[in-house]
Amino acid sequence: MWWLFGFVSAAAGLIVWRAYKAKLPLDFSLTEYWVYLPEARLPTHEAILDRMVGNNPHTRPGKPCIGAAEGLVFSDVRLYVNVGLRSKNPRAFRPDLMDRVEGLSEEVLNRLAEAQGIVQIRYISLQKLADLRHLQFLPHMADAIASLGRGTVIYDSVLGRIWTAEEFFQKLESSPRTKNPGFHVELRWTEAEGVGCLETRGLLKAGLWELRTDPLPVDQEVLGRALIEQLLTLMWAKRSQQEPVELEAFGDPYRATLRRDVRERVVQVSLAKTTASAEPN
Repeated sequence: MWWLFGFVSAAAGLIVWRAYKAKLPLDFSLTEYWVYLPEARLPTHEAILDRMVGNNPHTRPGKPCIGAAEGLVFSDVRLYVNVGLRSKNPRAFRPDLMDRVEGLSEEVLNRLAEAQGIVQIRYISLQKLADLRHLQFLPHMADAIASLGRGTVIYDSVLGRIWTAEEFFQKLESSPRTKNPGFHVELRWTEAEGVGCLETRGLLKAGLWELRTDPLPVDQEVLGRALIEQLLTLMWAKRSQQEPVELEAFGDPYRATLRRDVRERVVQVSLAKTTASAEPN
């Protein structure tokens, strides 16, 4: 049975994650979408299935978005669907208070203020994933629930990004095949006191640890992005994070050395040019 009623608040979920992430299996994966609705009423299983398969507006001729393989996720015990009320879970309606959420426009905040129900769609695996079919399934399920339930906002809690329902619809319309890292992963730059750091958000969906670079000079952001984007694409394809990894950017060879930080569940990345020059280091 893939419906699981009841709702864990955002605050409680964050506490559990921080307390146990260092103890989770190495191949642990999590994908999660929150769909905000005018009321806490979940569309029927049959209606959602029909919208995702038979009447999916994102389907291209001869290329169904949800085929037989993806359809198996409907009965997968790793799929959870939770329904919550604003009155019982007020903090879940305040993603603006959560850690580094992108996309918080005035329109999104106004819609969140009016929403009274929320559907949380979550896929958790404690073992290495055999494939990435869930990454095709969950975005289309979130879109279907939003369409059928008059949803207004969709939040990807792993990626840390939020959209209006219309923006998410257009995202799927532009890229209906969603198993690629471009749909699920973002690379973010932060800087302070003349140095910066690149970090990924979203690799956890594929059972991989997030990447974080050693400090880089601020003028090497573009170079760092080129190398890390290449690195995460290789890791996504192989679903492996072995080292060292040989890379290339702007005609020069580089090597990425990886160090696992078990406590933070991140892979620390050192980038070094493999010629006489050692930039970045």
